[in-house]
Amino acid sequence: MTPVVDYIVGLPYESDEEQRQSLLQMKEITRGGIVHVHHFTPLPGTPLAGMPARTVLPDVKRELGRMALSGKATGSWIDAEARYFKIDEDQL
Repeated sequence: MTPVVDYIVGLPYESDEEQRQSLLQMKEITRGGIVHVHHFTPLPGTPLAGMPARTVLPDVKRELGRMALSGKATGSWIDAEARYFKIDEDQL
């Protein structure tokens, strides 16, 4: 059995230190498991609805990328604004 642990990064009140501590914990977990990581997206009707997401730190993104390349991390930790975009039909 391989444990898979979910993480959310970029929470509105998350400090740089907390984000890096989460990464250290993810590294520990991936010694025998996999992490599933997502960038925070505020959901309507929740206490954090309308709150802006924090940017994922560049060093954290790099390390998550390395973990993904080795098969130890899955998910989408790219900023929400970059994940969703509108395509102008005239450009097709």
